[in-house]
Formats: sequence, structure tokens, C-alpha cells
Amino acid sequence: MVQFYSDRVLAHPNLDAVLRHDAGKPGWGQAAGTPAPVDLTMGAAQPQRFGVPMSSRERADLVSFLKTLTDWELVRDPRFCDPFVRPRAP
Repeated sequence: MVQFYSDRVLAHPNLDAVLRHDAGKPGWGQAAGTPAPVDLTMGAAQPQRFGVPMSSRERADLVSFLKTLTDWELVRDPRFCDPFVRPRAP
């Protein structure tokens, strides 16, 4: 998902204003009062970039951080297992 939001977001009329900003423009990432226009034409000379601009290092750092948020002790604790899973019949 990190790579998708970094460089695979496509133009769409319902795209959030934060994801419409061009990475090279000042003020990127701040929702504007008026959404930036979305060019939906095919074959544009200079395609507008959408998404959250991140370098490969920034993406790797974000993924590493997100992995620290998983509490494996809690995830594997039988007290918190799925209550709808029934034991197998012998």
C-alpha cells in the first residue's frame, strides 16, 4: 500500500485534494480550499503526479516503522483468538 500511495495513484474526479497536489509544488499535502483540477486526458505531454511523494528510502523507513506497531505477543495470545472459530470434531 505504501508504494501504491507513493507512485501509483491515478487521476479521478473524486480523488482527495491532498493526493492531487503535485510533489514539486510548495504546500504539498495541505488540503486546499479549492481542489486542484484533475486532467483526465490520455497522452498528456507532462503527466501530473498524484499521491504521496516518497523516496525508496522513505518508503522502506515507513514500512519498518509500521512493523514496529504489531504486538506479536497480543496477536498470538489465545485469550484474544477468534470467538467464532469452533474446535474441530475428533
